[in-house]
Amino acid sequence: MGILIIFIPLEILTIEEAFHGFADEAMLAVAILFIVAKVALFSAFLANIPLVAMMIPPIVEYSKKVNMAPSKLLLPLSFAALLGGTMTLIGSSTNLVVLSMAARKVPDLKVNIFEIGVVGVPVTVAGLLYIFALSEKLLPSRLSTLITTFTAREYSIVLVIKATSSLCKKTIEQAGLNRQPGLTLLQIRRDDESYQNPSGNFQMRAKDHLQFIGVLDSILSLTQLDGLALSEDEGHEQVDLNRLNVRQCLVEAVIAAGSPMVCKRVAELQFRTHYKAAIVAIHRHAQLINCPIGKLELAAGDCLLMVADGPEFVEKHRNNSTFALVSKLPGFVPIQRQKAGIATVIVAAMVVGSALGVELITAALFACAGLLICRCLTPQDAMDALEMPVLIMISAAFGISEAMVQSGAADLVAKVLMGLAGKTVFGLITCTYIATTVFSLAITNNAAVTIMFPVALAAAQQQNLDFKPFAFTLMMASSAGFMTPTGCSTNIMVYSIGGYKFVDYLKYGGLLQIWLLIVTVGVTVTIDHWWAWWLVLIPITVGLTPLLAGL
Repeated sequence: MGILIIFIPLEILTIEEAFHGFADEAMLAVAILFIVAKVALFSAFLANIPLVAMMIPPIVEYSKKVNMAPSKLLLPLSFAALLGGTMTLIGSSTNLVVLSMAARKVPDLKVNIFEIGVVGVPVTVAGLLYIFALSEKLLPSRLSTLITTFTAREYSIVLVIKATSSLCKKTIEQAGLNRQPGLTLLQIRRDDESYQNPSGNFQMRAKDHLQFIGVLDSILSLTQLDGLALSEDEGHEQVDLNRLNVRQCLVEAVIAAGSPMVCKRVAELQFRTHYKAAIVAIHRHAQLINCPIGKLELAAGDCLLMVADGPEFVEKHRNNSTFALVSKLPGFVPIQRQKAGIATVIVAAMVVGSALGVELITAALFACAGLLICRCLTPQDAMDALEMPVLIMISAAFGISEAMVQSGAADLVAKVLMGLAGKTVFGLITCTYIATTVFSLAITNNAAVTIMFPVALAAAQQQNLDFKPFAFTLMMASSAGFMTPTGCSTNIMVYSIGGYKFVDYLKYGGLLQIWLLIVTVGVTVTIDHWWAWWLVLIPITVGLTPLLAGL
């Protein structure tokens, strides 16, 4: 933004040209796509940072259980999140930057939401094949000092199998309940009998009560599984996390030493009446809880995971003697299964409409309106989905791109690029990828795209080439921040807790960078025959994955 303002007194840009991006139609379409992506179910639509943040605790806990260093798993997690973002236009903010700039500069270029998958899917498959094959050999077995002090709080929760659940008559192994990262199935209560540490071949029935212990993110994921409901026992009302109203949220509260709750059973306290809250799960330090929540006698230091009216509950109990600590849990979004079908139809209609030639902004507006009318999203959800720093960056990108064109910098760099590439499509695509990657590692990926877009466009126009392969190359290269810890935010998130060193990124990420350069350039140069890459890479990965997993 600061660079954009500098261009005005230098008379490179007029005020209108500098701020044109903030009123651009493509900019509005991008903002609406952020809202629509709020209801997406697949990792290709999710922001990388919250996805990785959600997965770190269960992966650390899982690594402890299988006696494996977290360093073997955390960097692959970061890289996999980056790769997943290359499969759809809204999977990465840099994709949206390229899309919005192309909508203005190359109006004839039409790209639907999934079209980038032509390149993104082979790139993702190739990247995953690399991760499966070489992570064990190239990543260090190193225990961070943070891991030794990092012990995620484990909650005890009891869930009951519904009569209509698909889990009925399945064994624990078949249901996969003994393989959930960050979770341990402690016991199953059936009528008056209790089965401690049930084996994988234990067959479950309706109304079985399953007691789990696990880290917070894994516990919350468990409550979202279809066919399981929070156990309801005498004096403890059942709460459905998938039907929370707008004001309700999840709260963690630690019982104070002198609290009136100490030595009282949950059933006696009538939480719903007196505290306007409902207990979901309980953590007790160094002790397993093996009784129904309603019958549990609370103790000082117990940590309660509750559903409450967030702002009122936190303000009321923050400074009283009942709780030593009260905090609202940010970012929990319950799965609204009753709305899932409607949301899927609306998003699918947007995708189909865009593919059939409907303007992206029109399709996105109708989808956004439909999601709000059908209450798949609340107005607050829509406002929260607007990532303002990214939107400002995209808007400013129009002005910076215009400045490079007006000053002649774009043409000059394009000529240098063509000199290095020998004016061949293969050479130009390769140089574009390498230059974008270098800029992404040196600055930020959004800034790299802003600089390279006008250069790539000038090179394509001077050689009378289709710009679409160049656009796809910019999207792929800007998401390829594998070689340094600062290459992307998720790399930084796993750096300390994984005990990594800079050289680990160079060794493990550098080879991946070269491998994906080959695949990306190969697919984009032969984009008319993209299906051939799919036919080669996908079967190879499917065939080798079981073999590699056993090594």
